[in-house]
Amino acid sequence: MASGIKPSPALMVPSNTPISECVRKMRDHGVGSLLVMSYSNPHLLEGIFTERDLLKWIDELQDGGHWDKPVAHIMSKPVKTIALEELDRLKQQHGASPSQVPPRESVPV
Repeated sequence: MASGIKPSPALMVPSNTPISECVRKMRDHGVGSLLVMSYSNPHLLEGIFTERDLLKWIDELQDGGHWDKPVAHIMSKPVKTIALEELDRLKQQHGASPSQVPPRESVPV
């Protein structure tokens, strides 16, 4: 990892979070996506809400007043993940350096 670059932790929201709150959180934190976790099981990744999702649904959101609906209605799903060991293997195969994160984790791809 390049010197001085420190990745920020992923931002997460429960699946019942209103769309308007998700958009504000993305704006306030300067990010383009939020991981959407299960409302009933906060350790279960249900989807991802991205700027692209917002653009895809903007007409319905503006016309239908759906800003208070849960983000689960418009998030992208399922989220595909990859084990970090596999990511490191692919990086090495293509000449990149291994990930600088603890092993035995999964990351969204």
